[in-house]
Amino acid sequence: MSTTQTKKNNITDAEWEIMRVLWAQAPLESRQIIDRILALHPWKEATVKTLIQRLVDKEALAKNTLVSPYQYTPLVDQIQVSNEKLDQVFQKNCTKDAGALIQHSLDIATLSQADCQRLIQVLETKAQTAPVQVACQCPPGQCHCHLHSHHA
Repeated sequence: MSTTQTKKNNITDAEWEIMRVLWAQAPLESRQIIDRILALHPWKEATVKTLIQRLVDKEALAKNTLVSPYQYTPLVDQIQVSNEKLDQVFQKNCTKDAGALIQHSLDIATLSQADCQRLIQVLETKAQTAPVQVACQCPPGQCHCHLHSHHA
């Protein structure tokens, strides 16, 4: 991933709240963003303005200065950013834990019947070439696998 892409997608939890408003309905003026955020959070108006500017600086939001008042539009896609955050979670964990992480996601997610059918199809296809056991790829000392345990 490029440095610019990493910068765009390195969105904090507070910034994510701003992005959700804009992903839902853009373009929006800063006043509209502020009003929507303040209806959801006990933040100060200056905090929301700062978050908007940080997102512009990160190139996650475009600021249209050709209109008055200025309007803001997302430059990053919500699903793409979410997928990249999920990728980071998987990269930070042992490859042997992927199944447990996915199962937890399925346990907490609300899925439609169509979603379930798509997931079943993906799993059936994946099962055809899946290894009997997933190999640990962690550096020694960074996971709980028996492959890296120290024997006295």
